Amino acid sequence: MKLSLTWGQVAAMADARLVKGNPDAPFDSFCTDTRSLKPGEIFWALKGRTFDANSFLSSPQARAAGGWIASSGAVSGLSGLPSQVLEADDTLVALHNLAAMHRRRFPIPVAAVTGSNGKTTTKEVIFSIFSKAGPTAANKGNLNNHFGLPLSVLEMGPEHRFAVYELGASAGGEVLQIAGIARPSVAIVTSIAPEHTEFFGDIENIYRTETESWRCLLPGGTLVYCADDGMLRRLDREWAGPRLTFGTAEDASVRVLEGDGLVLRHEGRDYAADFIYPQSYNRLNAAGAACVALASGLGWDTILSGLSAFRAPALRSQTVEIGGAKILLDAYNANPGSMNVALPEFCRLNPGPRYAVLGTMKELGAQSARYHAELGSLLSTLPLEAVFLSGDEMKPAADVLSGGRLKVFYSREWEAWYPELEKAVRGGGSFIVKASRSLAYEKIVERLRMQ
Repeated sequence: MKLSLTWGQVAAMADARLVKGNPDAPFDSFCTDTRSLKPGEIFWALKGRTFDANSFLSSPQARAAGGWIASSGAVSGLSGLPSQVLEADDTLVALHNLAAMHRRRFPIPVAAVTGSNGKTTTKEVIFSIFSKAGPTAANKGNLNNHFGLPLSVLEMGPEHRFAVYELGASAGGEVLQIAGIARPSVAIVTSIAPEHTEFFGDIENIYRTETESWRCLLPGGTLVYCADDGMLRRLDREWAGPRLTFGTAEDASVRVLEGDGLVLRHEGRDYAADFIYPQSYNRLNAAGAACVALASGLGWDTILSGLSAFRAPALRSQTVEIGGAKILLDAYNANPGSMNVALPEFCRLNPGPRYAVLGTMKELGAQSARYHAELGSLLSTLPLEAVFLSGDEMKPAADVLSGGRLKVFYSREWEAWYPELEKAVRGGGSFIVKASRSLAYEKIVERLRMQ
């Protein structure tokens, strides 16, 4: 981050007040975590639902800072203040204000990615394509929420020619909030499926939230969405502006053709892409990214070059070979929609014997038992040798499978059935490992590698 601003400019952009210091002093960057705060750095004290960084202002790390951005009243009574201090009624709102104003400094194409599944992969494919045309800003890791997104936008600099940001949400209104910071020229919605229903409530709220980004498009901006998704086809009627669609549907702007390899049809021409991920959902991600690139003024030579260079992020469609076993590690996240797509695709693309190693789908609330039971019903129809299931919420899936043709290993903790899994891996075959992020199912593969 190199903002090249002054404290006075930050105060004006963030709607904050300079209560101590020189308004002409330089302000280039800041830190929001005292654990990584270095002496002389600026400390921005954020307040969330369960924490308040203002409580750390008296810590040795904060005392050694070169300046503070703190909540109104938080510095009252404190001695030994740094040379520069800003106060804001709400430091998170101030951060949003600063990021939104910073975004306006750079008139470059900006893509915003939302959707229930495929967001991160689609963002990374877009980044790969954009990067072939020039330096590209993007959020890293999981910096996609109302804390991480503004920090990501503030990394945008004069060297960048493009930007792409994933917008995450677990409750209604969150996409609208952060899309207003990014102000995209192109917004893509990858899919609508059950996710975070503990907080969203129902699929209609998910649809409304994941499609909020179009409300923040720049004038003349393009909306991109999947033509195969029944709920997203509602945008055919609800969105009157420029659009591009992607999918296998005949009327998709960028159509994924059937057959070996990825072939995309656009305006009557076919483009064969050297794209190494054969799963249908990854082909859709590629087609969606191509739409974003087209809407951003890029041509097919650049798009095909970016698709060829793309490599999936860790824990997403990652192939691991252990002896004679091939393991598809897809353990970054899991929800009913991603399970319903990933499991049949795994069986279609991989030889037997096939095994599914699955952990709980989190944040489904009152509907959790239903969705896990439906997962069990799906598993019962697939050509699998055995399934390994863990987590309290996964018990309804195990109950559905009980007494059926599949071998079922279920326990609250995966360590209980790990010896049976290790034995299966030694025998070779194809394995898919998938669970919600909090279960850290990659540890299973790490342990298998060490055997």
